Amino acid sequence: MTKTWFTNAAVAVWISTNSVLILLYGLSGTKGHAAVTAAVMIAPLLVVSGKFRPLPADYLFAALAALMVASVVVHGRTTTDRDYALLALSMAAYPAFRAVGHRFDLL
Repeated sequence: MTKTWFTNAAVAVWISTNSVLILLYGLSGTKGHAAVTAAVMIAPLLVVSGKFRPLPADYLFAALAALMVASVVVHGRTTTDRDYALLALSMAAYPAFRAVGHRFDLL
Protein backbone atom coordinates (compact mmCIF):
# COMPACT_ATOMS: atom_id res chain seq x y z
CA MET A 1 0.00 0.00 0.00
CA THR A 2 1.48 3.30 -1.06
CA LYS A 3 1.18 6.60 0.76
CA THR A 4 -0.68 8.11 -2.21
CA TRP A 5 -3.41 5.50 -1.92
CA PHE A 6 -3.65 6.14 1.83
CA THR A 7 -3.97 9.89 1.26
CA ASN A 8 -6.63 9.37 -1.40
CA ALA A 9 -8.59 7.10 0.94
CA ALA A 10 -8.35 9.72 3.69
CA VAL A 11 -9.71 12.42 1.35
CA ALA A 12 -12.54 10.10 0.31
CA VAL A 13 -13.49 9.44 3.95
CA TRP A 14 -13.27 13.17 4.70
CA ILE A 15 -15.58 14.08 1.81
CA SER A 16 -18.11 11.36 2.62
CA THR A 17 -17.98 11.54 6.43
CA ASN A 18 -21.76 11.45 6.81
CA SER A 19 -22.09 8.33 4.69
CA VAL A 20 -19.23 6.61 6.50
CA LEU A 21 -20.80 7.36 9.89
CA ILE A 22 -24.25 6.16 8.78
CA LEU A 23 -22.73 2.94 7.46
CA LEU A 24 -20.57 2.47 10.56
CA TYR A 25 -23.39 3.04 13.05
CA GLY A 26 -25.88 1.09 10.94
CA LEU A 27 -23.63 -1.97 10.77
CA SER A 28 -22.84 -1.83 14.47
CA GLY A 29 -26.48 -1.24 15.46
CA THR A 30 -25.74 1.74 17.70
CA LYS A 31 -27.12 5.25 17.80
CA GLY A 32 -23.68 6.83 17.70
CA HIS A 33 -20.92 8.05 19.95
CA ALA A 34 -19.23 11.45 20.06
CA ALA A 35 -15.70 10.00 20.28
CA VAL A 36 -16.18 7.75 17.25
CA THR A 37 -17.68 10.61 15.25
CA ALA A 38 -14.76 12.87 16.20
CA ALA A 39 -12.25 10.19 15.25
CA VAL A 40 -13.85 9.65 11.83
CA MET A 41 -13.87 13.40 11.21
CA ILE A 42 -10.35 14.19 12.48
CA ALA A 43 -8.34 11.15 11.35
CA PRO A 44 -8.45 11.98 7.60
CA LEU A 45 -7.33 15.53 8.32
CA LEU A 46 -4.34 14.24 10.27
CA VAL A 47 -3.37 11.97 7.38
CA VAL A 48 -3.63 14.73 4.79
CA SER A 49 -1.91 17.35 6.96
CA GLY A 50 1.29 15.30 7.13
CA LYS A 51 2.61 17.28 4.13
CA PHE A 52 1.80 20.64 5.71
CA ARG A 53 4.71 23.01 6.38
CA PRO A 54 3.75 26.18 8.28
CA LEU A 55 4.69 29.60 6.94
CA PRO A 56 5.18 32.73 9.05
CA ALA A 57 1.71 33.89 7.99
CA ASP A 58 0.25 30.70 9.49
CA TYR A 59 1.61 31.64 12.90
CA LEU A 60 0.06 35.11 12.58
CA PHE A 61 -3.27 33.53 11.65
CA ALA A 62 -3.10 31.19 14.64
CA ALA A 63 -2.30 34.16 16.91
CA LEU A 64 -5.28 36.11 15.52
CA ALA A 65 -7.58 33.13 16.09
CA ALA A 66 -6.25 32.69 19.63
CA LEU A 67 -6.87 36.36 20.38
CA MET A 68 -10.43 36.06 19.08
CA VAL A 69 -11.09 33.05 21.30
CA ALA A 70 -9.52 34.85 24.28
CA SER A 71 -11.73 37.87 23.63
CA VAL A 72 -14.87 35.73 23.68
CA VAL A 73 -13.70 33.99 26.86
CA VAL A 74 -12.94 37.27 28.64
CA HIS A 75 -15.87 39.36 27.41
CA GLY A 76 -18.46 36.65 26.83
CA ARG A 77 -20.79 36.41 23.86
CA THR A 78 -21.39 39.97 22.73
CA THR A 79 -23.21 39.41 19.45
CA THR A 80 -25.63 37.07 17.69
CA ASP A 81 -24.99 33.53 16.48
CA ARG A 82 -25.24 34.80 12.91
CA ASP A 83 -22.25 37.11 13.42
CA TYR A 84 -20.19 34.30 14.94
CA ALA A 85 -21.10 32.08 11.97
CA LEU A 86 -19.97 34.82 9.57
CA LEU A 87 -16.73 35.19 11.53
CA ALA A 88 -16.13 31.44 11.35
CA LEU A 89 -16.75 31.40 7.59
CA SER A 90 -14.41 34.30 6.99
CA MET A 91 -11.73 32.73 9.21
CA ALA A 92 -12.12 29.42 7.34
CA ALA A 93 -11.19 31.11 4.07
CA TYR A 94 -7.49 31.39 4.97
CA PRO A 95 -6.86 27.70 5.72
CA ALA A 96 -9.00 26.67 2.76
CA PHE A 97 -7.01 28.73 0.29
CA ARG A 98 -3.74 28.08 2.10
CA ALA A 99 -4.28 24.39 1.34
CA VAL A 100 -4.55 25.17 -2.37
CA GLY A 101 -0.96 26.37 -2.34
CA HIS A 102 0.58 27.61 -5.57
CA ARG A 103 -1.63 25.70 -7.95
CA PHE A 104 -3.05 28.86 -9.47
CA ASP A 105 0.14 30.88 -9.89
CA LEU A 106 0.26 32.38 -13.35
CA LEU A 107 4.02 32.69 -13.58
